[in-house]
Amino acid sequence: MKGVRDMSVSGKNSSMRSILRVAGPLLIFIGVVILIIAMVDFFSAFGSFGQPNKFYLFFLAIPFIFLGAIATSYGFMGAVARYKANELAPVAKDTINYMAEGTKDGVKTIARSIKEGISGSEESKVVCQKCGTGNAPDSRFCKNCGATLRKDKKCPDCGEQNDSDARFCDNCGFKFPV
Repeated sequence: MKGVRDMSVSGKNSSMRSILRVAGPLLIFIGVVILIIAMVDFFSAFGSFGQPNKFYLFFLAIPFIFLGAIATSYGFMGAVARYKANELAPVAKDTINYMAEGTKDGVKTIARSIKEGISGSEESKVVCQKCGTGNAPDSRFCKNCGATLRKDKKCPDCGEQNDSDARFCDNCGFKFPV
């Protein structure tokens, strides 16, 4: 039943659109003809030094032209909207793709940071003291520069394992003797 209703509404819209597409330009044409008659009468009065007899037609022509323009715009509104969409969609698509290409590396960096933050993997990595590269917790050597990653200095205060060259404990701040 809904399909039948949709068809009747679409049919009504189509017939109304056809009426507006004919009536709009017709009203504009009538308005322009009336306007020309009024203008000819007005300017011919200057040559004869008499009064214009059809000056009131100006006030009749303007509403005809206005209503005709509105009817025409409503009659062709769907076609204009489809044309604009077909013209604008490729431009919008290209713009979005251009912006996506320019921000791809930044988005990857943010996504990687979020992933590491959620998984907590950044905290479990051992950072190389020499180059700053994060390494797996069980690594003995840096994957970037090959430096030793052993944590062999145990804090006497809290028992935390620290890098061999640490001057303070990573956990409690205890100052190691030099």
